[in-house]
Amino acid sequence: MRRAVYETSPAGWRLAAHERTAETLASRSAPAEAMAHHVERSARQGDASAVALLVRAGEQAAERAPGTAERWYGGALRLLDDGAPADERVEILLRRAQSLAATGRFRDGHEALVESLGTMHRWAEQALHEAQALGDRTVIAAGHATMALTGAWTGDVAKAEAARTVALGEVDALTDDELATRLDAAANLAAAELYLDHFAECGRHAERVFRVGRATGQGQTFSAMYAAASTALWMDGRLAEAGDVLDGAVDAARLIDDEIGVAWGLFNRAAGRGARRRPRRRARHGP
Repeated sequence: MRRAVYETSPAGWRLAAHERTAETLASRSAPAEAMAHHVERSARQGDASAVALLVRAGEQAAERAPGTAERWYGGALRLLDDGAPADERVEILLRRAQSLAATGRFRDGHEALVESLGTMHRWAEQALHEAQALGDRTVIAAGHATMALTGAWTGDVAKAEAARTVALGEVDALTDDELATRLDAAANLAAAELYLDHFAECGRHAERVFRVGRATGQGQTFSAMYAAASTALWMDGRLAEAGDVLDGAVDAARLIDDEIGVAWGLFNRAAGRGARRRPRRRARHGP
């Protein structure tokens, strides 16, 4: 009966009713989850407070009801203004992807992640355009490296390889002092080279990140670079060397209470050991 009455009511009346209900609940300090349904149905695009409320509702539901959380994150994305900061959109996309994965909707979760990377590519292109206008060599190199990494992550190998070729020459032409102002240029290039199977170049650029980073007190990318350098080594068959790199990375992370660095190092250490101990398969009709 309720559904029949609701669906036969004029659309404009329903919208206003949801809006009045949301306002009443807000006046009573109701939790975000209680208001989310009504806000989703009545808010206008660009309503920043509605977006924030739906994100809070998603956070509240994420652990016990990821399907519901995905709905609220999706509603927040629909209401987000087209001119909203890219980092805000990416954050919501990542939360939505996590909720989709938690409900087994891996394909949809993957699409949300790819969409967030497309935001990354657009901003890299804009930054590159601005840097070229200014003639800033370090930012130009960082822009091409980011575009290479984005292409590698999204499976656009042709675009990734084209950007990597340009970034390779630009990063290698920078002095250490220049690179120190945009260390992410070499870090993102190394990561792109790992995904594109350029293992020797990945290791070389990761080592440069370590050297310049240590000299200038910039260790923020080291966890990722240890993972990239070690993976490049064991993918190239140098398993013992990869293990040494990761053992050192884990020890260093523990000294500074870097829990993420410890976890990432141990994860990659386990992956390397798994590759080392995996028995070789005999040819079915071989000797």
